[in-house]
Amino acid sequence: MTGRQDHKRSASSDERICKAIARMLLMRDLRNETVERLKARAKRHGRSLQGEVKAILEAAAGYSMAEAEATSAGWHARLAGRAFSDSADLIREDRDR
Repeated sequence: MTGRQDHKRSASSDERICKAIARMLLMRDLRNETVERLKARAKRHGRSLQGEVKAILEAAAGYSMAEAEATSAGWHARLAGRAFSDSADLIREDRDR
């Protein structure tokens, strides 16, 4: 192999390592009380502490616009052709009982 090919392999390897590291997160200086609350929450949800923190972060990060549009399009397709009653009428009926 030439030096150039070695460089390509090395760069590719370095890129894979960087991508793997980029998915990890290190939290420093969390208060003990915070960690204990997270552990309790994880136990209630039947998850590990890492699983609970991951779920919280993924929920907080929300959807990208493309993901939101795809979800919306999916719901529109599922509900297409259905007739829905006016919810204001239903609330008025319930109030009048």
